[in-house]
Amino acid sequence: MPFIDITLGNWESLDDVPGSNGGVIRLMGLDFVSHMSHYLIMMAYSESITRFELPETSPATLLKHLKNSTNPSAQYDYDYYQTSEMFTHDDTEKSQGQETLEAKSPAIRPTETKLIKSTRFRRFLVLAAIKLLKRIRPHHGTVIFVSDKLCIKYGPLRHLPEASTMQFIAQHTSIPVPKVHCTFTRKGWTYIAMERINGEMMGQGWVNRSDESKAKLLAQLKGLIEEMRKIQPPEGQGVSNVDGGQLWDCRIPGKTLCHGPFESIDDFHRYLRGGFDAHPDHYPEVSRLIELQDRPWPGPVFTHGDLSSLNILIRGDEVVGIIDWETAGWYPSYWEYTSASQVNPRNYFWREEIPKFLEPIPEALEMETIRQKYFGDT
Repeated sequence: MPFIDITLGNWESLDDVPGSNGGVIRLMGLDFVSHMSHYLIMMAYSESITRFELPETSPATLLKHLKNSTNPSAQYDYDYYQTSEMFTHDDTEKSQGQETLEAKSPAIRPTETKLIKSTRFRRFLVLAAIKLLKRIRPHHGTVIFVSDKLCIKYGPLRHLPEASTMQFIAQHTSIPVPKVHCTFTRKGWTYIAMERINGEMMGQGWVNRSDESKAKLLAQLKGLIEEMRKIQPPEGQGVSNVDGGQLWDCRIPGKTLCHGPFESIDDFHRYLRGGFDAHPDHYPEVSRLIELQDRPWPGPVFTHGDLSSLNILIRGDEVVGIIDWETAGWYPSYWEYTSASQVNPRNYFWREEIPKFLEPIPEALEMETIRQKYFGDT
């Protein structure tokens, strides 16, 4: 009977993987679909997967096994795989009667952001996991939690530079962020496979915490943000994402969710107010907005852009992760404070805590309040 033979390189531990033997996982062909989650867990631990083979079989043979199988998972997905473009059979790759089954390389749109570990095999695992597990595994929005160690963020409105940002932050600070395992785009959708950090949102049960516990957590958060502020921007840096490309923020008005990049903070401010310049006929508040925006501002600093209590993960009295970096980039120095202050209804209590980890900038908050009133989407 055909089997899948996977050889792994730089493997941390095989103890918890059924059927392991000297770095080789061998699974019967009929179990191919139901064991997809195991492969994704492998991806989370292994830096390189060196072989993915079906000895003495072919995609057609595999589909035949799936069709005839009594395994519910195989039956469920037979119709999907028989029409899928994910399989390609390369007749040039034959050795000692073996044929290699590969994931077909998806179309990747041009982007200024470098893809991360975007191998055919990893792309195949991500797409298959979403197809097979999205109905049975827990999820939050468009994030599916594949296991207790791995999650996948995907969708047409996701922002690929979020993955670059997490790598950038991990390289330049001690801020705990998810490790990125694979990123790619396919048919206009973005996919980011990354570590799932074990922690709860800081906002959960916040009102029931002791003052001492709150103070410890906020002090840690303040220290991490100060560390990020020390990252020096590249020479001539404007307002952009980490790769120098477009920003992503649903709170900035525009025809799309992507904006910029901008050569200077002045250009960014002019964009935020719809291109208006000072004029005596403006409403007094609009004139006040332009006056505040046109003041000299320090150079851009690296900014998360959405420091909600929902995006900070804790265990006990320790901050163990900061997530959701899709709005991050090089912004004016006030942006972290004003964006954090735009709390959602689940987060109103957070307003009182923000000044304890971010320096209050009252004039900037006034400026942004006016901008939202006259130039916001609402």
